This record gives sequence, structure tokens and C-alpha cells, in this order.
Amino acid sequence: MTVVRILPKLPVFAVFLLSTPLSEAQPELLVLATHSRVSGEYIQRTEQELQATKVVLCVLSNLGVKSEILMLPWARAKRELERGNIDGVFFTSPTEVTQSLRSQPVTLEHWYRYHRKNPGQAAYDRLGVVRGSDIENWLIEQGQKPYMQAPDMHQLLAQFTSGRFDYFVADRDRVTLLLADNGIDMEKSFVRFAAKTISFSADVARQYPDFIHQFNSQISQCNPQVTRLSEAQQKAAVEIVVKDLVSQLSEDFLQRAGQYISEHRPMSEPALTATEAQWLQELRSGEYHLIQNLLDDPLSQVLTAIEADSRFFREIMLTTEKGELLAMSRPTSDYWQGDEGKITELTGRQFRVSVLKFDDSVSEFLAHVSYRLPTQQGSVVLIVGLQIEKLLLNTPKINTP
Repeated sequence: MTVVRILPKLPVFAVFLLSTPLSEAQPELLVLATHSRVSGEYIQRTEQELQATKVVLCVLSNLGVKSEILMLPWARAKRELERGNIDGVFFTSPTEVTQSLRSQPVTLEHWYRYHRKNPGQAAYDRLGVVRGSDIENWLIEQGQKPYMQAPDMHQLLAQFTSGRFDYFVADRDRVTLLLADNGIDMEKSFVRFAAKTISFSADVARQYPDFIHQFNSQISQCNPQVTRLSEAQQKAAVEIVVKDLVSQLSEDFLQRAGQYISEHRPMSEPALTATEAQWLQELRSGEYHLIQNLLDDPLSQVLTAIEADSRFFREIMLTTEKGELLAMSRPTSDYWQGDEGKITELTGRQFRVSVLKFDDSVSEFLAHVSYRLPTQQGSVVLIVGLQIEKLLLNTPKINTP
């Protein structure tokens, strides 16, 4: 059952999720805050925003944790978190809130730079931002000083419409919604993807050290696939793989890959399990034997050289149709790829582009392109990890919804 009520003294949207907790190693009630907005904007929340909030409520429901969600000004919400007066804030960027424990990404925003068409000489002179927002903080880190600060997105767009400043950066979906009937002729260019997380307080992290792992484990079950690339972006990802990788492979490479296929005998399940266990043990110890043998393979050396010359490739793998690793540009997290979507969702298709994945170790987004590569002896599969933000920034024509 879900109960909604308004708490006194603060604007509150309270949600109580009543169920039985999975264990005692988690809080019974969490007070979470998100930034407030004027009533008109709140009513017109984007579908992505609604779905992302549903993800949070779904996760907490699965864990049996009750919640109260407070609507607070953005700067105040973060301040209350740092003071320990609330348990968490959403949605935040990975580096936005200090002295807190953040979840894995729950949703994804597409940040674009907006300005009027044919704006003249002063197109980028005056920057408008929402005061205290993660966009403002990020722009300041990039050396861009705001000319004007608005209390919320609704006011920011109103002042942009009236010509108070020249350009702004904002989430694409929110701008599309709020300016749908405005008729302003604007140009936009892609800036970055922004992973949005929940930042939990230091007290929550200290009192319930396992809670964040439990929370993260439920995200994939509740995530409504807000990290899917648009058709134009998927097309660009495939095109760069064909241009910078497939077309660069020599006839000798294809012949050798075909020879591997003709000589390859699929591993039995026990052998595959043993190989995967050895692979993981070598990754942990840093002492490479099986891994080094594969890195020394001539096909791996070709892939390593191509990755080194590319601005966009993060990793390249060559596998059998079933997902056994044949070559790689760098050590992969797993030897066996056959149980992942990179292989399982390629059936009957020439290529497949994954949803975005956030690589926490380097704080960037990756998308994987699986591409079926024919040889005279049969097909192999190229799997390419793309630094998708770099690709979009360097391909202006695909920066459309």
C-alpha cells in the first residue's frame, strides 16, 4: 500500500512503502529529498523523470524500506544532506555531493547546449543556470562563469525567452517538455550524458554498511531502460566500428580468424567453468598466464594496435558465435561472453548496440557494439567498447533526440 501525505513546515511528497524488510541490516525508514519546482513544472514532469522516480520507489519497496520524499530547493537539499538532517538526495551527479555514499546510476540525462538560431556575435557571452544545480557546478568546473542564476528550470527558460541571457545547458527531455508550445527557434548541440544517482548520508553508510549493495543489486530489476541510445546514435556507433575497425582488418586477419574457427572445438561446460575460474584468478592476482597467451596472439596484437590508434575504442574482443574469447585488445573481465547480451541478443542480426553502461572506475559511459564478421570458414563476433560521449561530441549531426 502507498500512502501520500503533506508534512508540516516543509513541502513534502511523502511515500510510505509498507512491506516486510529482507533483513535487519537496513533502515526501516529513509527520508530522501529531491529538488522542488514550481507547481506547473512539477505537474508536467517528464516521462523519464517519472520512470526514474518509480525506479527508486521500486528498489525501496523490494527491500521493504519505507520512505518519505521531501521537495526542497536544490541547494538546500544538498546542505541538509551534508548536515545529516536527511538520509539521501536524488538525483545527483557522481561528484556532486561530498561526504556521502552514492548509488549506481538510476537514470540518465542528456545535456545539451541551447542558443537561438543566428544569435550573432554574442552567442555565448551570457550563460544562464539554475542556482545550486549540478549543471551549474559542472559548468563552473569547466571554467564557464554564469551570468545569471535562476531559482528553477521554469524561471530559467522564461528568462531565456525574454532575452536575459544568451545560452544555457539543460537536460534535453525537460527542455522539450517545457518549451513544447513556445515556438522559440533554437539550436542545440550535445554536451554530455549525466548519470543520476542517489547520494546517501554518511550516517546511513555507517549504520547500514550493506544497504548500498542491496540497493544497487535491485536497480537492474527496476530500471526502465532509460539508458538506451537513440536510433541515430546507434547508427553512428555502428558506422564508426565499420569505418575504424572492420574496414581496417586485413585479408590475413580474416584468414587467420577463419582458421581459428575451423580448428576450434567448443569447450565442455566443466572445461569452460575451469577456464573462467582461472581467468578470474589471474585477474585478481595480476599474474597472467592464460591471459598473456591470448594477449600475445597475432590477432590480439592487431586489435591492440587499432584500439591504440582510435579516439573512441575502449576495448575490442573477438569471440566465437557462442561467445568464447579468441582475441582481445586488453584483458577482459570475463573469458566467457556467451551469457551476456553482447552475444545472446545478436542472434539473427548483423550487429547489435547495447544500452549505455556507466564505468565507475573511470566515471564514463560505454556502449558495446557487437558485429558479426564473416570469414570463409564461418562467422566470428567483434565486440567493441565505445567511449560514446567522445563519439557524440565529435559527430554533431547525430546530436538529435
